[in-house]
Amino acid sequence: MEEGSQRIIQNSSYLETIEYDDIAYSDVKNAFEYYLENLNGGRGIVLFGYSQGGDMLLKLLADYGEDERFKDKYIAAYIIGASLTEEYLTEHPYLKAAKGKKDTGVIVSFNAVDARMEYNGIKEISINPLNWKSTGKKADKSLNKGYATFDVNGNITEEISNYCGAYIDKNTGKLIVTDIDGQDALYETETGFFEKGDYHLYELNFFYQNLRKNISTRIKAYKKNNK
Repeated sequence: MEEGSQRIIQNSSYLETIEYDDIAYSDVKNAFEYYLENLNGGRGIVLFGYSQGGDMLLKLLADYGEDERFKDKYIAAYIIGASLTEEYLTEHPYLKAAKGKKDTGVIVSFNAVDARMEYNGIKEISINPLNWKSTGKKADKSLNKGYATFDVNGNITEEISNYCGAYIDKNTGKLIVTDIDGQDALYETETGFFEKGDYHLYELNFFYQNLRKNISTRIKAYKKNNK
């Protein structure tokens, strides 16, 4: 174990976070179990988790991916702002990453960053929400159907088409965001927690309408294949 990792594990607040994470997941799992048993009614299932919610979904899929009550109804899991890795898929071979815009029973995942952000972590598995390719092919901002911001009630307060482009970095697997007007200023913005160039706080805003449309596309594909 590396020295840096030892320092993290010895940190009491980190250990408390793990404990609370387990408590949170038990609530998620209990709620999903109740949903399957009492509320699903045979309908297809789309799961969506952002950030820590994405981490919860990775655990949930590991537990339910082979469950007969779930796997035939599983349309897609959108895990945004949490890391999907080859190691995770190897450990859970009944799960798979999305390769296109219509495949079902898949995990849709990405972490959005600036090309200038330094990253030395484990390579991630991503799909580009602009062209729905898992390769490094660049997607022009013309494919961006709408950046959006929201009020506290979830109503859209601003929407901008063609907001940014994106491509997947072949070395890190990160989704590199490009061509934002004023991107240098955004890159320099201090968030107080995330590294400079990490667009975690904005990735749902950047690609909101593309994600929204894609959920509909996958549901239609599922219904067509399960007539």
